Order: sequence, then structure tokens, then C-alpha cells
Amino acid sequence: MIDLTLVDIPSFNSRFSQYYQSLFEQKQALLREREARISGTRSHTAQFNYSYGLLCLASAIRASGFAVRYVAWNGHNLEEITKSAKVSRYFGVTSYSATIDDAAILCKIAKQTTPGLTTIVGGPHASHLDKQVLEQNPEIDLVVRGEGEYTLREILASPSDHLANVEGITYRGTDGTVIRNPPRQEVSDLGDLPLPAYDLLPRDIRDYFINISTSRGCPYRCRFCAEGTAGRKVRFEPLSHIEREIAFLNTQLPFGTTIYFSDSIFTMNRQRVVELCQWIKQQRIHLTFCCAVRHEFMDANLANEMSGANFIRFTVGLEDGNDSVLKLNAKLTTWADNLNLLSLLRENGRPFVTGYWITGLPGSTHESLQKNLEKIRLLIREDLVTEINNKVCVPYPGTSLYDDAEALGITILSQNWREYDRLSLPVHRLTTLSEYEIYSYFMLTEAVLLEEMRKREGETA
Repeated sequence: MIDLTLVDIPSFNSRFSQYYQSLFEQKQALLREREARISGTRSHTAQFNYSYGLLCLASAIRASGFAVRYVAWNGHNLEEITKSAKVSRYFGVTSYSATIDDAAILCKIAKQTTPGLTTIVGGPHASHLDKQVLEQNPEIDLVVRGEGEYTLREILASPSDHLANVEGITYRGTDGTVIRNPPRQEVSDLGDLPLPAYDLLPRDIRDYFINISTSRGCPYRCRFCAEGTAGRKVRFEPLSHIEREIAFLNTQLPFGTTIYFSDSIFTMNRQRVVELCQWIKQQRIHLTFCCAVRHEFMDANLANEMSGANFIRFTVGLEDGNDSVLKLNAKLTTWADNLNLLSLLRENGRPFVTGYWITGLPGSTHESLQKNLEKIRLLIREDLVTEINNKVCVPYPGTSLYDDAEALGITILSQNWREYDRLSLPVHRLTTLSEYEIYSYFMLTEAVLLEEMRKREGETA
């Protein structure tokens, strides 16, 4: 008997147009050629994703003596899902807004297969809209809010009719009413948690995009960010914990494979980063690394230190080129800050730099979005970024864009969660821009990016 089946939904189908698909594929081809020319090699290509947090949950539960099975839903392996449900006490699914309906469907199928099975859903969407999720989906019995390692362990150790004292859950009582227990405190010492259960992945680990997290929480409160379930207090894993995980991955992955640190701001603890870089060099780790940085937590010395330790990629949350828009969305950076950071990175190691961009943020106007196009041209022409990762603004539940929509001039048009995918027609409009105008600027930005990337490659080839 399996105590808990954990179902991952690592990807979902976006509703983007064929035109967008064409632009995207052309940009990717240019990026691959650029990488091969600059580095002399082509990066290891992976095809599959996984939810890092789910592997962490599985490992923590297993360390407590419970039997766990991990299943990755790919849209076709229904037989695997039902077989696992039949031999499980609990059936859990992780999800985001765009996949919450899929999670509900999988819970329904699991219950039909195994009457009496308790179904659990977690993740950012369910954590923020826990009562709505239960009220609208009778096939879901319980929501785990926030971090789940200790919560799930208590659920598994308790009789199903003794949930009243389990913190951090919302569940349906025997009379059908929705009960919301008090929140659970965040995990205070991440060093107490075991390494993720990579052995549960159904494919060879070399087939996956590898992402790891070495901290939880973010002190910033950008209005568009949906990662608030980890809390505002930043908690860091001990350096020894990080080193063990990297050492393990170094034995499993090909030379040059990139590890993506998913920390909100990887360089926030400067000394920890310096010590990690020194260890990577001492151990002659053959992997490469990518992480997110902000201007407050990067300088020339640190950039050089990281460059010497195989940090070949950085991501920077640019979001928009207008200070008024950045300020309204509580980004707490300016366009000048971001330009200075990009220049610093270019001058110290010349890494591959991805700038994250959001089209349709509150405060956007025709004028501001036109200015954005010129600023994007500048970034590519001056080679300040390798690429711009542009997405449509989405007012996710749990963000200020969702909770304070009216005050920010946002009209939310749909709660069809499948439409919350960041690549297709927006689910909101602004007082200054319709959803169609926002999407037109999104596509125009993509076209401008492709045009400038072609020019850049033509000049340097």
C-alpha cells in the first residue's frame, strides 16, 4: 500500500497563436546558434520539466517512514494515474492557476477509481483560493496551504477524521462545510529537510531541465508576483546542504549541463555565494549555473567570482522600461538601476543574460508601450541582454493585481483558469488599454525582438 501518490503537472497547453509559435521558434534557433558560436559548444538539451517542490515533499515524507509514489501527468498516462490511486491512502496533486482544473479532474478520476480515497491539492493557486477550490470542486477533499513538508506528514500520521489540529489545511467537514485551520509556520531550518527525491523521476535525470532552490521567501512584494506562499522572510539552506545536492547532480549529469537556481534572488546572501563559488572551483564541478540577480545584490567582484565558478547565465527582472510603471507595480528598481546591472554583467564575464519582461502591467499606456519597444531595441543592439523573455501580464490569485484589481485600474475578464497562461489573450483589461491592445503590443514586442536579434546575429556572424 502506498501512503501518498503525488501527481505532478509539469506543463500545460497554452492557447498561443501559430504566429507566436513561429516567432518563438525563430528566436530559439538564433539563440542556439549564438550560444554555439560564443561558447564553442551546444548546450545539453533537455525535454522534460518537474516540480522541484514536489520532489522535496516526497523526500521529506519518505524520510518520516511513509511510502510515496511520484507520477508526472502528461495528458496521456491515465492508466498509470488510476493504478496508483487504487493502491494509495491519499492522492495529492500540485497545481498552478492554469492547471487547477486539470488537478480537479485527476482527483475526480482517482475518486471514481477508488471510492473513499482522500484527495489533496496544493500549490500557489489552491493556497490563495482554498475555500473556492473546495466549494467549486467536490472531488477535492483537502487543500494544503503554503509549505507542505510537515503538514503532509501530520495528515498521513493522523486518522482521516482527526484533522482539526493539523495546521495549514482547509478541508471539508463531515457535514460538507469548508473548515479552514490556522496557518502553519514556515519551515524555519531548511537544513532539516532531506535532499529532493530525484530517484522518483520516471525518466533518466539527464532528460530534465534541472532546477534547484537554495532558499525560500522574498522580501519584496512586486504586485505581479505569485510566489508569496514562501513568505516574506528569506530562509537560506546551509551551504553544506547545497554542496551535497550539487555534488550528487555532478555525478549524474553530462559536462556543461546548466543548473537553474530558482531562488527569487540568489545573490542576496553574498558571503554564502562567494563560499559556494570557491567550493565549486575547488571541487572542479563540471556543471554550469544560472541564477536571478538584482542590482542591490551584485557588484563587479561578485560577478567575476561567479563567472570563475561556471555561472554562465543570469536572469534579471526588467519587467518594463518605464519608471512610473515599475513604481506602481512595487518593483523597487528603476530603468537606470537595471541598465547599470546589465552593463556590469556584460563587463564582468560576458554571461548569457535573460531579461524578463511583462506586457500589460498596470500603468501601461500606448505611449509607455511604444517607449518599451525602443528600449528593447536598445538592449539587443547594445548586447546588454542575450534575450528578452516576454510574457503577457496575468493577475494571478494571491497577487496584488488580483486582490487590488479595481484600485489598480484592472478589470478581470475571466476566471477560466486555463486562460491564465501568460502567452495568449489577456484575462484582464486596463482603463488605458483593452485586452486586445495589450495582446497586440505583446506580439509586436515579439516581432521587434526577432528583428533585432536577426540584425545582431548578422552583424556578428
